[in-house]
Amino acid sequence: MEYDVFIREWLKRAERGENEPVDDADRFISLWIAFNGWLKKKYGEKTNDRKMVESAKGNKTLKEIFRELSDGDTNFKTNLNQLMRYIVIDMRDPSDEQREKRCTGGFESFLDTIYQIRCNLFHGRKNFEEDKKDRELVTLALKLLRPLFKRFWENHGVI
Repeated sequence: MEYDVFIREWLKRAERGENEPVDDADRFISLWIAFNGWLKKKYGEKTNDRKMVESAKGNKTLKEIFRELSDGDTNFKTNLNQLMRYIVIDMRDPSDEQREKRCTGGFESFLDTIYQIRCNLFHGRKNFEEDKKDRELVTLALKLLRPLFKRFWENHGVI
């Protein structure tokens, strides 16, 4: 598989305009699929999503870009602060004591929280159309991932 072509195609889908019949949930899903393609390229086809996200937490370039955006981009900081006000629940197992995810402002908790939003959306536990909180979380995830991934992929020659 030509990963860079795959990633570029999903990035184009994530950047579809407001005049097209898509919403932030569609854009977020497309952006995550592009990221997942990069994860597969970097960490291998046989690695599951959770392990790839754990590996991405140690990616020095992603961490540095996150820090730069957190320190210097007003929109990014505002959106990150909004995300930090939410607790995101892993809806799969109500008895799991570790099921609450909260972004504390650091890169690792950020990725954990965004990944949980992704999991809940992909597995039918987010109602983008009818639940205001779910819609806000998905939109925040998109607003935060877009500049992070865009800068990262520009640095790696993907886009």
